[in-house]
Amino acid sequence: MPRPFNYTGRELISRSDVLVRLNQQDNRPAQIEVSVDVAKYRFSRLANAEVILEAYIGSTGERQRFKLNEPWVRMAAEKFTLGEIREAEQLRFNLKVVENDGDGRLLGACRQIRWVGFEDLIENADGLLEVEPRDIGELLWKIEFPLEGKPVLLWSKEFWGRRNELVRNAVFRSSALPEILRQILMKGLTDSNWSDDGVSHDAWFDDWKNWMNTQRGLRGLLDAVDDLDDAETRERWVDEVVERFAASTRLRLGRRLAEFLSKESG
Repeated sequence: MPRPFNYTGRELISRSDVLVRLNQQDNRPAQIEVSVDVAKYRFSRLANAEVILEAYIGSTGERQRFKLNEPWVRMAAEKFTLGEIREAEQLRFNLKVVENDGDGRLLGACRQIRWVGFEDLIENADGLLEVEPRDIGELLWKIEFPLEGKPVLLWSKEFWGRRNELVRNAVFRSSALPEILRQILMKGLTDSNWSDDGVSHDAWFDDWKNWMNTQRGLRGLLDAVDDLDDAETRERWVDEVVERFAASTRLRLGRRLAEFLSKESG
C-alpha cells in the first residue's frame, strides 16, 4: 500500500509547469508522456527530493504512482504505461514532490491536472491557434492567417457542436493534424521577417517554434531553419517535420484509413 504523504509546508507548483499527454490506441495499454519544469522551485535543491506523478479516476480510489527519473531536466519527456482506462474523461493527475526518507514530507504539489491528447493540437493548441466557427462552404475546416496575431482554425458552423467528437476520430486526426501543421509551417517560413540572430519578427511563429522544441520527435530540427534559403529547401524541411510529427504521435494515416474502410464495407 502506498505510503501516505505529510502535507506540512508544501510549495505549490503551477499547472503551467506540468504537461501530461495521453496516448490511447486500440488494443494497447494507454501511455502517458510527462514533461515538467520544476527545477526553479526551492525543493529542487534538496538531494533527497523525488517527484511522483499520481494518476487517478474520479473518487473511485484507484490510483497509480510513477516516479520521474529526470524531474530536474526542464520539460524532459518521460513515458509511462497506464493500466486499463474505462473513463478517460475522468482521469486526473497529481504531481507531488516528497522527501524520499523520513516521514515522506510533501515538499511541493500540483493537483487535479487534466491530461491533453495529441488531438488537442487542434482543439486548443496550447494557445497557438484561435478556433472559430465560420461558414466555409463544403469544407470541414480551414486555416486562416490574419494580418496580425496567431493563425485561426476555422470550423464549419454546421459541425461546430460536434468538433470535439470529430477531433477524437482517428481517421480525422491522422489526415487533418499533419496538414494543419504543414500549412502553418509553410506560412511562417514564407512570411516571417528574420533578424540577424535567426529570430522571427512574427511572434506567433516564434510560439510555434517553441512548441516544436517541446515535442520529443521534433527537437533539434529548428537548427536547420537558418539554412532554408529557397522554396525547395523549405518544403523539404517542412516535409521532414510533418513526417516526424506523424511518427512521434503515431498518426498512421494508411492503417487508420484501412481500418475505417473495412468497418464501413462490413
